Amino acid sequence: MESERISSFVLMGTDEIHINDRYYHSKEIQMKLNAPKTVTWWIAVIVGVLGILGQLVAIPFVSDYAFWFVSVGFVLLALATFLKDL
Repeated sequence: MESERISSFVLMGTDEIHINDRYYHSKEIQMKLNAPKTVTWWIAVIVGVLGILGQLVAIPFVSDYAFWFVSVGFVLLALATFLKDL
């Protein structure tokens, strides 16, 4: 079985993209991202900063899970950009 090879390039002077012998208009494959709400952004920043501080300074509970605090903050920001109204 032959594996599918993806070759993509933008045709000069057009808005078409060629992927696997098919042409797409550039607006068809654009990812739609949203700005996170201000409260979501602040929650993610606070959780991330707590994780960083927990790694540098001994804070009960936070220091034990510092990596996870930073990870949750980052995932929250990533989800907020992909999901509308978060």
